[in-house]
Amino acid sequence: MVYANQYVDEDTLAATTKTYTFDWKPKRFVLLNDSSTQTLQFRLNPSETYATLKAGETVTVEHVSIRNLYLNSTGNVPYRLWAHG
Repeated sequence: MVYANQYVDEDTLAATTKTYTFDWKPKRFVLLNDSSTQTLQFRLNPSETYATLKAGETVTVEHVSIRNLYLNSTGNVPYRLWAHG
């Protein structure tokens, strides 16, 4: 697959939720939980149940067409997000 766009964010989610709204629809994203103790949750649609990334886990989601990505945490969770489209 060929990608023409890239979005990168490195941040810490502090016991809250965050919604990423992309200007274009990523076809692939990589989400890395850089915490050594805390979990990070994500979902692609607000009506879905959150999926959980435990400390140190990474997920790569391919062949999607999303406009929003929803994150949630109960503690301070450093993470990295890479989106390609």
